[in-house]
Parts: sequence; C-alpha cells; structure tokens
Amino acid sequence: MPPRRMLRNFFRFITSDTIDQCRLKIPKKFTREHRQKILMNDVSLIVSDDKVWPLGLVVSGDGSLWLQKGWPEFQQHYSLKIGHLLFFDHLGKIHFSC
Repeated sequence: MPPRRMLRNFFRFITSDTIDQCRLKIPKKFTREHRQKILMNDVSLIVSDDKVWPLGLVVSGDGSLWLQKGWPEFQQHYSLKIGHLLFFDHLGKIHFSC
C-alpha cells in the first residue's frame, strides 16, 4: 500500500459568514492532518504581492480551527467580498501562500 499523501493545499470561498463573523474556517481534513504543527504558533499568509500577514488561530467549541486574529484587517486590505475564492498552499510549519 502506498504511503498516505498529506493534504498540502486547500481553497475557501468567501461567504456571508466569513464577512459577518470576520474569520475564515480551515477545512476539517487539513486540520486533522496538520493540527499539531499549526496550533503551536500564529499563522503567516504570504500573499502574491509579497506581503506577509501574521494571523492568529482560534479553536471553536467543536474543535474547528479559524483564522481570526488579524483576519478583519486582511479581509479589508484585499477588499474580499462574498464569492471570492482564496487558494492556500501550505509551505510548511505555519506558513501559507495565498
């Protein structure tokens, strides 16, 4: 049996909940595979314009992980609206390109 391949990438649509709650949920499959690595520190998003955005994670009551601390500023800076699509590439440890 070949080794299991870790999920490195994911995408998220901006929804009304994302806008209203000022946070973005990390997909459950990605969370299961990388939880220990990403919970130790804050997350950094490296964006195509070479800006680095430090963001904080919040764990909800059901164990879901959310990008929340710093997300409102990120969302506002890039004028994210309902229907926008973000692709995340896990670069290792706590860094993502977006």
